[in-house]
Amino acid sequence: MKIRLLSWNVRGANNCDKRKVIKALIKKNKVDLVCLQETKIQEMSRSLIRSLRVRRFLEWGAVDSKGAAGGVYGPTLRRDRECFWDELGTIKGLWNGSWCVVGDFNVILSLEERSRGGSLNSNMRRFSEIIEDLELKDLSLFGGLFTWSGWVNNQTFSMLDRFLINERWDCCFRVRGSVSSRDLCLTIFRFF
Repeated sequence: MKIRLLSWNVRGANNCDKRKVIKALIKKNKVDLVCLQETKIQEMSRSLIRSLRVRRFLEWGAVDSKGAAGGVYGPTLRRDRECFWDELGTIKGLWNGSWCVVGDFNVILSLEERSRGGSLNSNMRRFSEIIEDLELKDLSLFGGLFTWSGWVNNQTFSMLDRFLINERWDCCFRVRGSVSSRDLCLTIFRFF
């Protein structure tokens, strides 16, 4: 089975021009599954979803925005992050089929994933443990290491957005490659 997935931390999709860019990317890359983070849209509507479509679509779903957050958006506070890890563990326990987790996890795995350096910390070690405990595979990115820019004048870059898969997903959709663009904070995955 062939599938192409677009994951993009859009930082707002209320603007009509931004939605045109999203639609153009979907069309250009012949995307089958779209995951948008930080839409800043309080409630997704069917008409808004249809405005993004370039061909037939079967279904859609949304996690309504809470401020900037929407979709898989990793908590920034430690206690909230632990609840999030527990929730992912529950999903693993309930679901024995193929599954993936896509989104902005708000944590990096290694120092190379942040442009401004720093030191190995407990959040990084814990995230690595979670990925191992859940038996997930972190897909490699090509075409750019970073998926997020921010801080003062957008001069800090990090790899916060990820596509994590289990073994069954990997068997169903053999990973051919992925593309990441630092400028747009988007990731396009191609599975063949």
